Amino acid sequence: MSMVEDVVKDAQDGRKEALASLEKVGLTIIGDQVVPTLAAEREARQIQSEERLAQTAEFNQQATLARLQLSEEAADRAATSLQLSINKAAGGKTVTSGGLTISTDAIGNAAGELNAKRGADGWTDPYLYMEAYKQWTNQGGLPQDFAKSFPPKLYVNPAASGLGILPEFLQNKPSNNVLIFNPASMQAALDEGE
Repeated sequence: MSMVEDVVKDAQDGRKEALASLEKVGLTIIGDQVVPTLAAEREARQIQSEERLAQTAEFNQQATLARLQLSEEAADRAATSLQLSINKAAGGKTVTSGGLTISTDAIGNAAGELNAKRGADGWTDPYLYMEAYKQWTNQGGLPQDFAKSFPPKLYVNPAASGLGILPEFLQNKPSNNVLIFNPASMQAALDEGE
């Protein structure tokens, strides 16, 4: 402690070596007080800022995981509800669609599989939906009956409509009341206004 006091006293007297020694440990002399250097203050603030960022990132990650969990639970409830309504409507009957005769239980099981394969966005992959459609039609089922049994609005993401994966009647198109802007249509509207 007495050595530190000596270094401080030498620094106060203006000795360059003593000032340099203090600066190495992040201190300087202002008047008759020993205070942290600007570099030490900046470093301390930087450390605090990084700690706050880490805490914020952790909080955001936990919130995202909680939202994902809630979303998965909601999707599970929706799938269960849909399966129950299909089963209730089915009553153990069979449906004839073109050359395909299929039990309502089988339709309910297929609906359950499509629901189980929903992605993080809450929609069934359009390729899987198309595969189900192909199975239906390859067994002699009519396309319109597939669309009735597995409505696109329940399974197909509207954003997948323009990808060319699904035929027109199997696309979940946004309502006519919803305006969708893309850069080309916005530019055309701007050009008309000039």
